[in-house]
Amino acid sequence: MFPRLAEKWWEQKQAQTPWKDFQAADFARFREKYGVTWVVVQQPGLAGLECAYQNAAVRVCRLQP
Repeated sequence: MFPRLAEKWWEQKQAQTPWKDFQAADFARFREKYGVTWVVVQQPGLAGLECAYQNAAVRVCRLQP
């Protein structure tokens, strides 16, 4: 529907692979490159992330500059 967005979408999609192996440095790269400031990660989360909310399943974490 929006061919102009396809290239940008594909770049961002590829940047997320492999999502399950992400470390704090990968999230820092997302902040720098894409402006991402918050992420939701599965428990137990990752060391080095500041998480404002958590439950038994997920943590909501703010990415610091």
